[in-house]
Amino acid sequence: MPKLGTKKPPPPPERRREAEHSQLLVEARRRRGGRLGPRSAAHAPRRAAGGKRTSLSASAACRSRRRASQARCEPAWKFTFDHAGDAAVLPPEAKTVLILENCREEYGVHTCDLRSTLSHLRTLYTPPTYAFEAGFAEEDPLWDADERESTPHRVGRARSVLDAAFAEDATYVSITAHGGFINGFLNAVGRPNYSLPTGGVLPIVVQRTVGASAN
Repeated sequence: MPKLGTKKPPPPPERRREAEHSQLLVEARRRRGGRLGPRSAAHAPRRAAGGKRTSLSASAACRSRRRASQARCEPAWKFTFDHAGDAAVLPPEAKTVLILENCREEYGVHTCDLRSTLSHLRTLYTPPTYAFEAGFAEEDPLWDADERESTPHRVGRARSVLDAAFAEDATYVSITAHGGFINGFLNAVGRPNYSLPTGGVLPIVVQRTVGASAN
C-alpha cells in the first residue's frame, strides 16, 4: 500500500492491543502450517488481551466470517455455471477458475482479512478447475497488522481486476467478491457505493476503451 510522506501519530491503546492480537494469531497460524486452527485462534486472544472474552469473541467472529465466505463462493459459482446438457452455460473446457491476489476484500488490521497460505489453499482448490495466477505468493503479501487498506488503493485493485477480466478471451466472466470490493468496482467505473444485499443484483454496463478510462 502506498505510504504517505507524513509521519503518522501513534495508534490508540485499543488499536495497539488489536495489532498485538493480530500478530499473535499470525505467529500461531505459521506454527500450525499456514492456517488458523481452532486451538491457535482460541488461545492467542487470551494472551494478547489478558483473557478478555471480548477479544476471543471478535476472533471467533472473524474466523466464522472467513469460513462462511469460502463456503459460499464455490457453491455460488457451481450454481451459476456448472450445468450440463441443455442447461449448460459454459462448455466443459471453459469451466475454470483463476484465483487472483487482487480480487479480495479490503484488508489490514482484522485477521479475518488475512488470507491462508498458498500451500493450504492448494489443498482446497485443486486443478484442473482451479488455478492460481502466476506469482501468487505463499504468504499474504498485502495484509498489514497495523494499517487498514485505503479506499483509493482498494479501487486501484478493483480496476486491475477489471483489466484482467476484459483481457480474457471469454464471453462470460464471473467475479466473486465481498461488498467492500464490489464497491471498489463501482468506484472504479465512476459509480457511487451501493449496499448490495445478499443475493441481490445490480446491473451495470461497462464499456472498456483501450487507452482510456472505463465508463
